[in-house]
Amino acid sequence: MDKKIIFVIVGIVILSIIFIIGAKSSGLFILSNTDPIKIGVIVPLTGDMATYGISAKAALELAADNLNNKINNRPIKFIIEDGQCSAMQGSAAFNKLINVDKVNFIIGGICSSETLVGKDLIESSETLTISPCASSPDLKNIKNYIFSLYPLDNLDGKLSAEYIYNVLSKRKAAIFSCQSDWCLGEETIFKERFSELGGTITIIEHNTTDESDLRSYLIKINNGDAEIIFAPQYVGGQEKLFEQAKEINLKQTIFVPSLLDKDLVAKLGSISDNIYGTVLKTSETNTLFSDELKQRTGMIKIDSDLCGNRAYDSLMLLNEAIINTKNIDTNKIIDYLHDIDYLGLSGKIQFDKEGMILNGNFVIVKTKNGKLIEQK
Repeated sequence: MDKKIIFVIVGIVILSIIFIIGAKSSGLFILSNTDPIKIGVIVPLTGDMATYGISAKAALELAADNLNNKINNRPIKFIIEDGQCSAMQGSAAFNKLINVDKVNFIIGGICSSETLVGKDLIESSETLTISPCASSPDLKNIKNYIFSLYPLDNLDGKLSAEYIYNVLSKRKAAIFSCQSDWCLGEETIFKERFSELGGTITIIEHNTTDESDLRSYLIKINNGDAEIIFAPQYVGGQEKLFEQAKEINLKQTIFVPSLLDKDLVAKLGSISDNIYGTVLKTSETNTLFSDELKQRTGMIKIDSDLCGNRAYDSLMLLNEAIINTKNIDTNKIIDYLHDIDYLGLSGKIQFDKEGMILNGNFVIVKTKNGKLIEQK
């Protein structure tokens, strides 16, 4: 073969390699114009928090349908993993989505436990992750690559401590917390603020989320001198707590932060009377959205105004960022999200410099006749 031809061929190959390397480093080589945008989804599809995960999954699918299943003319491909609100399952989900499926983005998890465990992989792979509902303050430690649409526990835990001390005038509190990142985060914030105010934590007990019999913990607390129980528990734990507290004639007032469930309270009726808690005050429930989730899931009890609406907003935020930046470069999208001012189903969305949502309007409620009554 002619040497000139060989030199030309080698030159073309070298230039091609340089172009590919440069394109990869600039983020231009990630997808062709026809390849799908792969979005990993981590939500609890089984376990105590399955209602929230199944609702979030349906909300994401609804959002995709409303976008004609495309973002910037590229098909949306969801790869959905069951995080089970568990660090172990969350770790497996992040590993599969990032290392095996090579997703472009992740929406999830719902719980802090299944989200925080992805820290190292999120950072090392520079995978933009949007969590609809994780709220542990430790999310701030995942540098640059995570955004959360749910207010962090330090707002809720601080409000709870101040209300118990200043309004309910309780000076001795017990803590009965589940062993998850969210529960333990609430515990830490409450304990610090209540102690700062001059209150005393008399006893701390921890249960696993799958325990069915909580009576031994409650009897121990009941035999002490606590005036109130600060009880960060998921919905399944709340039901067992309320029923078994009634069985043993628990003398202390119960206070459940953040997740006091209105449907559970309505179901239990008088069993759940006189329990205090905090709830995130959102805009009025969107009936059409709620009905759509019920139809898609086939469930009577769905979550439309806690995590479901935020899951919907997560995909819409991603769509907004990609459309306006005209690419899927992670850093450009992160910069766009930091400056976003968006009105979604969950309300106004703006983020601080660490990717945490700015607004968080928690209110105090008390249960009466199967309803949550907002307190002044």
